[in-house]
Amino acid sequence: MRWLWVFLALDFLGADGGDNFFKAIEAQLQSNTARGILMLIFIGIAFYVWRNLDRWRDILFTILGVVLGIILFFKAPALASWFMGLF
Repeated sequence: MRWLWVFLALDFLGADGGDNFFKAIEAQLQSNTARGILMLIFIGIAFYVWRNLDRWRDILFTILGVVLGIILFFKAPALASWFMGLF
C-alpha cells in the first residue's frame, strides 16, 4: 500500500516530463530565501564538523559527495553539451 502512495505522489513527474519540476526547484534554490536557508545549513554543517574533528575525513567526503551530486544534478544538460562539444 505504501508503494501505491509513492507511485501516486511521483506520477505527476512522468505526466509533466519532470522538466518543469526540476526547473522550479532550481529557480527556488536561486531565490534569496533559499540562499539564507542554505547559509544556515552550511553554518550548521561547519559547527558539526568543528565539534567532531576526529571524524573530519568521513564528514568531508560525505559533504563533497553531496555537493558534487547536486552540481551534477542541476548542471547535467550544460555538462553534457560541453562534453559533446569536445568531440
